[in-house]
Amino acid sequence: MTNILLYIATVLSWGFSWYAIQMQVGVAPLEVSVAYRFGLAAFVQFVWCVATGVSLRLTLKQHITCALLGVMIFGANLVLVYYATAELPSGLVSVVFSLITVVNIVNGRIFLGRSSPAIVWVAAGLGIVGIAMIFSPDVSSLDAGSRALVGAGFAFAGAYIASLGNIFALKVQDTGLSVLQSNAYGMAYGSLIIAAFAALKGAPFTFTPTTAYLAGLAYLVFGASIAGFGFYLTLIRRIGPERAGYTAVMFPAVALLVSAWLEDLKITPIMMAGAALILLGNVLVLAPKGTLRRWLTRAA
Repeated sequence: MTNILLYIATVLSWGFSWYAIQMQVGVAPLEVSVAYRFGLAAFVQFVWCVATGVSLRLTLKQHITCALLGVMIFGANLVLVYYATAELPSGLVSVVFSLITVVNIVNGRIFLGRSSPAIVWVAAGLGIVGIAMIFSPDVSSLDAGSRALVGAGFAFAGAYIASLGNIFALKVQDTGLSVLQSNAYGMAYGSLIIAAFAALKGAPFTFTPTTAYLAGLAYLVFGASIAGFGFYLTLIRRIGPERAGYTAVMFPAVALLVSAWLEDLKITPIMMAGAALILLGNVLVLAPKGTLRRWLTRAA
């Protein structure tokens, strides 16, 4: 699969996941839902490994790295996003989380010694402005109360932990593990750690088996977790966390279209303008090196 197809597949699989998550809210404790999601996804991938002859033998060091990956990518960051959603409008949570594009650039510089071209910074900036425009009604309705600040802190913490997970994913793959192996073990460890956290909180491991909850869980397991993270981690390996992280700016735009389709959300002109900025940033971040310089030269 080409990088562009991987990029599109990641954006689409995660763009629909916001609606699937909404279908689960209030049915079970959020930590329990996260544990269910990644526990089932890990089980399916382990079965696939056995069926296809993929080795499940890991060294102690590989087990430890997969456990750390599980905490960062398949557990803590998502739980923090749920906490943020309880305090802030969901659109603003998306705005804050989209800062992962910038955080990935900074962390890539700190931990990997990578220098990002100007085009990536421009694309990230356009994407963040676009998301802010799309969700401007949520932004304008936000008050400056302490709960709002707590929610923003949760959202940014989730984005930062996810960014560390992006960086760490490269190091996990350097140990010789395939994306399938690291995902299977990472999701298993993430699920177990989040389940232990839920148990310590006294959260009940029960849920009402409604059609909506089961449908949302099925999509989150197969579409967002197995397929989505498989696409995304492969993309990180190929183009780096800085460019791959731009999917975090694109999938809220997909979520907006899903809301318009399934929840009768009214699309306003400012939302359309924001989407146009996101698409422009998308073109820039995927363009060949030197594209921005050539455009500026022509404009001059």
